Amino acid sequence: MRATNYSFKSFGIKVRLKNAKGVVVETVSVYVDNWNKGQTTRFEAMTDKKFTTYNIVKDYVE
Repeated sequence: MRATNYSFKSFGIKVRLKNAKGVVVETVSVYVDNWNKGQTTRFEAMTDKKFTTYNIVKDYVE
């Protein structure tokens, strides 16, 4: 969970799921709207793919 010192109309990330060899097995988009200053927001991504690691990439901010 993350809290912010900023307000966002829309905020999106992409979660890249990787297998043990470092190959991306899926990329999942996660978004939140109306994220207000000081608010804590939980990002959740769902998949049926098996993965060992992941990295998060900013998608867009408005």
